[in-house]
Amino acid sequence: MTEQRPLLLTGDDLTGIVGESVYRTEFFVSHCKACFQTLVISKRPLTDSQIETVTELRCPACSEPLSQNLACRSVQAQFDTPIWKHPAIIFRQEKPKHRARFTSASLLFGLSSSISFVDALIGGLKHDTIALIKGSKLPLLIAERYCVRVQLSEQLGGFDGRDLFIDGGNSFDSYLFTSMVREYSPNFNRALNRIIISRAFTPYELLQLVEKDSERAFEDYNPQLLVISDIFNLFNHDIEEDEAKKIVLKLGYTIRKISQKRRVPIVLTCTTRSDYLEYLFREYCNVEAEFIQEEHQITSKLIKHPSKQPTEIVQEFSKHTYNQKLLAPLRMMQHG
Repeated sequence: MTEQRPLLLTGDDLTGIVGESVYRTEFFVSHCKACFQTLVISKRPLTDSQIETVTELRCPACSEPLSQNLACRSVQAQFDTPIWKHPAIIFRQEKPKHRARFTSASLLFGLSSSISFVDALIGGLKHDTIALIKGSKLPLLIAERYCVRVQLSEQLGGFDGRDLFIDGGNSFDSYLFTSMVREYSPNFNRALNRIIISRAFTPYELLQLVEKDSERAFEDYNPQLLVISDIFNLFNHDIEEDEAKKIVLKLGYTIRKISQKRRVPIVLTCTTRSDYLEYLFREYCNVEAEFIQEEHQITSKLIKHPSKQPTEIVQEFSKHTYNQKLLAPLRMMQHG
């Protein structure tokens, strides 16, 4: 019997097995750190279940435990297959993460706030929405309105689920929330029990809540909406700029991972302006809007959206006619 030769990512070893394409594509290569045995080549990162399967094995080339030696890197290659795995690896058949279901036509447009000028500007929140909502007073009202409406049944335009509210600015307004619950929910106590609130007092606690604690909350309660309020509030002058940047980038990366894994809308509010942190964070959001409330008008700006052009809407109101729902646009200016 000839000795098995490690399948290294050099020469023609793998090309002869997976085939060669005319197109150069990014692939993820999982291998053993001890002997560089190639284990899996795939166009997408391995799922948690697939990683668990591999780490339960020993390397087929050197017999070292893969729980300690599994590594992965991305390469540009001309392979002609979406996935290749070593014959010693057998992946378990994964159950679909999301059960197919019928839904109402209104739900296809996403979760609405039922505040006319907000919904006209942003549209509904979809399952892949990561929305940064900026301003001085209105972002909290908008976020808490989403928290109430996500609990509604699908027939009423909600997701019939709980919501996770991570408070970064000690800003959650229980009186505002309960007043909106009384407006929308016939079961007051049930609605109050379906919101999970966690509060952070330092940037490090905020990162811990988003990175670690939110994962347990999703496993235990399966919330259908994640809100992180006043996300930049804790990054004040007490923390150095370089350290703040590192934490914000970790937050953005983690929030994107949560969106991809959990498939729930994510709403981030920002009432404390920090231009350099907002600039760093912008790539992690697909919706960015700002609502500036002045004495007799509200200026609404759509800065970023996957399907809409940047827009500015100015609306005037008087104290006698203003309410949370209805504001008729006075004029609209499009910025292409």
